[in-house]
Amino acid sequence: MLGKKKDQNSTTEVTVLNFVTRSRDMLLGKYKGKEQHLGDFGFEVNQSSGSGSATAAPAPIPAPTDPNPQTPAP
Repeated sequence: MLGKKKDQNSTTEVTVLNFVTRSRDMLLGKYKGKEQHLGDFGFEVNQSSGSGSATAAPAPIPAPTDPNPQTPAP
């Protein structure tokens, strides 16, 4: 489902990784020359100086916090 199994990659259909990769590629095409706008969609954008190219990766998802942490007994 996520696309992270051994036999899966970004081209494996019906996975989250495939959906995010296709979304990124579509946005890179739409915002060609203005790739920094992908940050508005949650991507981290790295602009390469000199070549004029940019890469975008999904921003890391923070680990969930426990809403009911157990405190040790005194």
